[in-house]
Amino acid sequence: MMLQMPTSRTIAELREAARAARARQRFEDALEAYLELERREPEEPAWPKSAAECHERLGQHEPQLAALERAASRYAARGFFVRAIAMCKMILAREPEHLVALEALMAHQARRVTGLDRLRRKRPSSPPSTQPLESASLHDVVDGSAHPVDISDAGVYDIPLERAPRPSPVGGAELDALAAAPLFATLSADALRRLVGEVQLLELPAEAPLYAAGEPPDALYFIADGGVRLHGGGPVHATIAELGPGDVVGVVGLVANEPRPTSAVATEPGRFLALHRRSIDSLLREVPGFREGLFDLARQRLLAALFATHPLFRGLAPEAHDRLLAAFRLFEVRSGATLVETGATSQHLIVIMTGRYEARGSGGTAVLRVGDVVGASAFVDATSARTSLVAVSAGFVLALHRSAYLEIVGEVHAGGDVVPEVIGTVVS
Repeated sequence: MMLQMPTSRTIAELREAARAARARQRFEDALEAYLELERREPEEPAWPKSAAECHERLGQHEPQLAALERAASRYAARGFFVRAIAMCKMILAREPEHLVALEALMAHQARRVTGLDRLRRKRPSSPPSTQPLESASLHDVVDGSAHPVDISDAGVYDIPLERAPRPSPVGGAELDALAAAPLFATLSADALRRLVGEVQLLELPAEAPLYAAGEPPDALYFIADGGVRLHGGGPVHATIAELGPGDVVGVVGLVANEPRPTSAVATEPGRFLALHRRSIDSLLREVPGFREGLFDLARQRLLAALFATHPLFRGLAPEAHDRLLAAFRLFEVRSGATLVETGATSQHLIVIMTGRYEARGSGGTAVLRVGDVVGASAFVDATSARTSLVAVSAGFVLALHRSAYLEIVGEVHAGGDVVPEVIGTVVS
């Protein structure tokens, strides 16, 4: 017999009652609590989502679809498009012809893109590209913005990426929480409709692997619910980042077209949307700015790994990390270009992002790939480089100027001994 929920209960009491009922597998009681929560907070998408889960456990098919539809609409209205898409995929998996939620999502996206266009700074939009991701060239894609920079060779081009916009809400529910899925910011309603049809919905238990270091990069993964822990592929397995709903994982290996440099593990039961390489290549051809968004996201992920593991960065304050993230510059490198010459004074710390490179010195030649760091010792003490760095294929690198590092770390850690301690650690 279903218990009657007193209407005098607070929101917190109803949430606890729902949690306790689900823990005891009393899904009718939990459902009643969630429906009352939805009545009290009609714009909150979590309540119909949880109600849909209870309907499913009770074998109530039509009410489950209706609850998923309400959840999808409310997630979309708040700008949480990854979660909204996950709800749509769950509906379509059960009723392929049930398109009401998908149409509502398209309407929200059309209004959202219109609102974003009003918020963005006026600048020419980079055109789509006919090249697949592994043939990326931002020098060709970003019209007029790339120019040679003297790291040491004219085959190196500075690419000033503009990050995906993260404006504050300015009115209208469709503009709320834009940071939840920044890669969707430039998608038209039609492009989003196609993406919904192409993504694969995955449901994983806690501690299940999403992918492992060394695997071929075949997809991006959007976190719809739950969380992901990224850790390195070496024996230490240091945690690089903890990510949650709206974040994207798997982008570094995909952009670099190299085996994945990190492993991703679900930290709790969750839902994930897999976007495969063929779909990404289609979006690159048809959506202006999508390539730039991918590269900026890959830059952020690669630097997050660097900040978590490298002695130059791992002991620094979060404020320093934020400022250093902005200080790293993206360079496109042509095959055969020399980035560092033996004997020259090095002013840049270089991080390999895509392509293949050789470090050539008196002791031999080492092959470098995604995530490798070049010139740390020469960088911290401004001595001459012991090896040269030559690109054996076209690619991209990230570079941080020594003066920017010292200025940022010195200002954030003013009065401390962080810089000498870090430099001593690296040099030793």
